[in-house]
Amino acid sequence: MGRTVLAILSGRIWMAGMNFLFVPFYIRFLGIEAYGLIGFFATVMATFALLDLGLSLTINRELARRAGDLGARGASRDLLRTLEAVYWSVAVVVGGVIALAAPLIVRHWLNVKGMPVETAIAAVRVMGLTALLRWPVPLYVGALLGLQRQVLLSAITAAGATLGSGGAALILLLGARQVAVFFLWQAVAAGAMVVVLRAMVWRSLAMPGHVATPRWSSMGSTVGFSAGVTSITLLSILVGQLDKVVLARALPLGVFGFYTLASAIAVTVSTAGSAMEGAAFPAIARLVAEDATAAIARLYHAATQGLVLIVVPAAVTVILFAPELLAFYLRDPAVAAGTAPLLRVLMTGHAVLALMFLPLSLQLAHGWTSLSIYKNTLSLVIFAPVLLVLVHRLGAMGGAVTWLLLTLSYLVIEIPVMHRRLLPGEQWRWYLGDIAWPALVAVGVLGAVRLALPSGASSWPAMAVIGGGWMLAAIACAMALPTPRAAVLARARGLAAR
Repeated sequence: MGRTVLAILSGRIWMAGMNFLFVPFYIRFLGIEAYGLIGFFATVMATFALLDLGLSLTINRELARRAGDLGARGASRDLLRTLEAVYWSVAVVVGGVIALAAPLIVRHWLNVKGMPVETAIAAVRVMGLTALLRWPVPLYVGALLGLQRQVLLSAITAAGATLGSGGAALILLLGARQVAVFFLWQAVAAGAMVVVLRAMVWRSLAMPGHVATPRWSSMGSTVGFSAGVTSITLLSILVGQLDKVVLARALPLGVFGFYTLASAIAVTVSTAGSAMEGAAFPAIARLVAEDATAAIARLYHAATQGLVLIVVPAAVTVILFAPELLAFYLRDPAVAAGTAPLLRVLMTGHAVLALMFLPLSLQLAHGWTSLSIYKNTLSLVIFAPVLLVLVHRLGAMGGAVTWLLLTLSYLVIEIPVMHRRLLPGEQWRWYLGDIAWPALVAVGVLGAVRLALPSGASSWPAMAVIGGGWMLAAIACAMALPTPRAAVLARARGLAAR
């Protein structure tokens, strides 16, 4: 599983790198309002994700459970063909709705100030085409994960990210500096990626002589699970995107651009959580089917420790050095100053959220969806009024603070309930040994570096010091965690024996 995590994480780090390498180009050549439109598109896609109906996770789970059973391959192909019909139909609806509603979105929702309204409408219309071509991607991603083709998936997604981000930057450098052209290129990249993903999935499920046919009866055994995942997805989207929806309406588009940038950077820490989930979920699903509780506990703690090793040193580094990192990255003092306070709060919240990926995977592998449904329902009831009050009083920072309070409530409430049912007796080991102790170690190491480094330093030497602090914190965390420590020591003994 370690190699699988590395493959997924490498691909997603490359994707994140491509996205953030070119953000300064986008802001410089398109402006912060146009970048706000890019953030708005991400919010729209996340909001429409409720129409996924839990099908991408369903295909992942079903193909993982059938791994190695050649006799079930025909049924798997029929299930995939059935889900394709659903996905592509929804893609046409989503793309068409966005394109047709473009004038209403721009004139009655977005707070456009410095950009011509017709320019914004044209950009939103092209978003519809991009959305249509991006929509089916999760289906094929879920299928490749369930088929344990993570290395292939990472290569394809990395290539797609390079094409999308690098190609867009090249077009801007060549002089096509309209936000609508940016989204048109994203549509081209999305189309290329979905074609390749689809071809690789069907190649992996090849069965000579069998003609895959949509069979709605093939979904019968998955309806309950899909419905539960759909409910979780719907509520999660409402909770996770509500801050951006409210802020897009309440703030000038330029200020919303600061929040969009801070959110985009902070959410990258979830890349590690989703990578670990992508590797662990099929393995946990198989162990659940075998009723191997002891093996599940070992895998759960080992995966959590690996996730903490990736997430905590990186998150603490960004939280403590946000002004310096943004100043170096953006080379725009105004944008860096507007983004840094938001980034610190949002990064804390997303680091906590990243640690919740594995508990959710454990619940879904057991087919237990009700806890997450109750959690998100209660969160929405409380989150919405708190968000409105804090945004009214604190502006963009109100959205960030509300998000942090929400994620902390998950950590405090959901974890004890889940462990009591699925892994009794493992709760405090998770809280203290897997999470709290390495977090204290990372804060201690990086706090010392923060005290030694002058505030506001954004030169190459300062970046080297910050990078060195992150490396020391990661090493210290590895030594503080049993599973990474054992792996490091075993590797060291092996090298010494040579």
